[in-house]
Amino acid sequence: MFKIKQKYNFIDSPLKDYIHHAMLNDDDDRDLNEALAERNNLTRLFLDDVKFRMCRKKNYVISFFGDTGIGKSTIAQYIAKYTHDFVLSDYCKNSKGEKIVDLIEEKYGDKPKFDETNIVFDAAEFNSRLKDSLPMETFIYDEHSDKPVGTGSNREKMDKERIIKRVRALQQNFIFCDPLIDESKVGQLHLYKLNAWDIDYEQQLNRTLIQAKNSYEQYVYFGHMITKQYEHENYDKKKMKQITDLENFEQGGGRIAQWDKVAEEMLEKGISDYPKGDWHYFIEEWTKQQYTKDEVKAIKNKVGYKVAEKKQKEKDK
Repeated sequence: MFKIKQKYNFIDSPLKDYIHHAMLNDDDDRDLNEALAERNNLTRLFLDDVKFRMCRKKNYVISFFGDTGIGKSTIAQYIAKYTHDFVLSDYCKNSKGEKIVDLIEEKYGDKPKFDETNIVFDAAEFNSRLKDSLPMETFIYDEHSDKPVGTGSNREKMDKERIIKRVRALQQNFIFCDPLIDESKVGQLHLYKLNAWDIDYEQQLNRTLIQAKNSYEQYVYFGHMITKQYEHENYDKKKMKQITDLENFEQGGGRIAQWDKVAEEMLEKGISDYPKGDWHYFIEEWTKQQYTKDEVKAIKNKVGYKVAEKKQKEKDK
């Protein structure tokens, strides 16, 4: 009996295939010099990887870290704009040869967009924008800017977990920018971790180190990419407004006043009828989880003070 030899063509994605090949050749933990060597310039592979993913519902969640002022935001915006332009192009087609953006417009009545609203600075803005989002949109969570109390709390990690689930459901892309590398459990689900490294000011170029998981499930350097500096025309204006609003809010006691207002709302809902140890659960549920862990604690303390103050007044009578 003749045996038919079957040839398989296993493939993940262009950059992932390169990484798998490096792992098979025990070249999956390159030092800094190797990662920055010209032979390990993975710019084209990275961009081909983006295009491959857009056509096959794979999409991405990427974390971006690096020193302040080193170009995280501009590189993230370059990647997001590159992704968006490809999504709208005639080349972004599914396995049936159908133009994907046309299918989205037919179903939702609009095309994916990328403007300043796709670049957000806090969880509240992020969650609000996602409600009106479409499949194949790319979002940048720019945590480089000044952040509210409690950032990095369990509340924020839960937000990121929900966001990652949206990738699977709505084919959306997310880039998280932060000065520090994300070592959390959620961070282990990121496709690539990009380290903004340096800038060529004369040529207006950014150089970025690319990390991905090796055979030991550790994020290590595989190479680098070089991209043109890109910044959305309204980004700087929005960023400055965010910083100004935050400064005015803090200096004017706005945050404390907001906590006080929420505490009053909690009392009206009858939170004092329940054990104090359960108050934080009610605050999270009744505010639809709009506040970070530290803010919930502050609101809880406000409620406790108001309850004690009320009891003291009744006692004085």
